[in-house]
Amino acid sequence: MGMPNHNHSVLIPAVSTYVQHGIVLYKFMITAATLLKHGRVDRFGESPTGIQRKLDQRHADDILGAMAEDPNSILIEPIFIHLEGKWVFSDGALSTNDPDAHLSIDDGGHRFAAMSALIASEQEVWVFDATAAMGLTMEQRMRIFRQQELRKEIDSRLNLAHTDYLGDWKSDLDRDCYALCKELNGSPISPRTVRSSWRRWSSVRWRVSIVPVASMSWV
Repeated sequence: MGMPNHNHSVLIPAVSTYVQHGIVLYKFMITAATLLKHGRVDRFGESPTGIQRKLDQRHADDILGAMAEDPNSILIEPIFIHLEGKWVFSDGALSTNDPDAHLSIDDGGHRFAAMSALIASEQEVWVFDATAAMGLTMEQRMRIFRQQELRKEIDSRLNLAHTDYLGDWKSDLDRDCYALCKELNGSPISPRTVRSSWRRWSSVRWRVSIVPVASMSWV
């Protein structure tokens, strides 16, 4: 691990603020180049501050194709960012000198992957609408991320993992079925393992109408 960069400095100008349910949100425009320089996608289960889980490379490639090949392409949906590290908001700008500070991409990971494949000149041209927050708990960030399910489907594996982390199961049966799937997925599958797991979970009644088998297999 290298020595800390004490000259690390980031300035995001022209920032406006508003408040929703007691949470201060910061609104600004940011180029792909700046986002790539100071941002990263923290993966759920891989980083203690991670919200996103997996990258669908095909989806990222589709976005890249639109960005690089279609001159009329416009990506208008905001990227949601959590400001990690020590940030200061003053005189309409966000700034930091914290060498560990970065922009954690909570929603917009596929666009982030797509813009990383653009040539440098295109990264300077593409500008994105961004909304950011700071100082949120993991629970708050997950709940904000999961609200997107109201407008688009969330990856089933990530949805189940978040539900398990938050304890938001609709019933004990849902919770127990997911725990069983995790146990089976995390152990070498053998007739002995299956029999042992089945005995321990014999009280679990499988109801496909409550916990779809297809979804539960994506643990």
